Amino acid sequence: MLNYHPPKSQLWGHRVGRLSTLELLDRSEQFVREQMIIQTAPNANFTVNWTSTRSLGISESVQSIRQVLLAQPVAGTASNKYRERLQSLTWKLTTEEMRAAAVWLDAMAGQHQEDEFSGTLSRTLTFRWSSVPGGEPARCGGMFAVYLPRPGALTTMFGFVSMEHYQAIKDYLAQIGLVVLSDRHLRAARPAKAAKLTTLPK
Repeated sequence: MLNYHPPKSQLWGHRVGRLSTLELLDRSEQFVREQMIIQTAPNANFTVNWTSTRSLGISESVQSIRQVLLAQPVAGTASNKYRERLQSLTWKLTTEEMRAAAVWLDAMAGQHQEDEFSGTLSRTLTFRWSSVPGGEPARCGGMFAVYLPRPGALTTMFGFVSMEHYQAIKDYLAQIGLVVLSDRHLRAARPAKAAKLTTLPK
């Protein structure tokens, strides 16, 4: 058994900023669809922070995405680096709605300053591998998360049954152009501690 886990200092695991929001989402979806069996319902969040005092067009753009998403957002406030107050909306999204949010974020990219608009889209799930070399279902898996568009990153906490299994997933991820796993983050899993036997008094 092998574990793949970037160090805690690398909060996001792997940066993949070269891809657009939609490209990263689509390739991540392909990875999930072709290699995983989802164990827990994905937790998908979409948050938009903006100020309407500088650009009224931002509020109009936010209203356009509100009309697309079925879920009702939770309203709040945030602040930028100048400690100016920002309006904030947060949605819990379905997998299908994530794509609409990603398209909208790509359309908004570069149109506004960071201190007047920001948007984040993320999804976290736990899984087990759908198969391992040899064709049998795997008993291990891990956690996979996507953070968009900034920092544009993936959390990759994976377990593998063998070096052959790890290499197969590494080659697959490189082939679809999602991420290149690093061998230096691979470690042998610690053996499970044997349960202590308790002797009952006679």
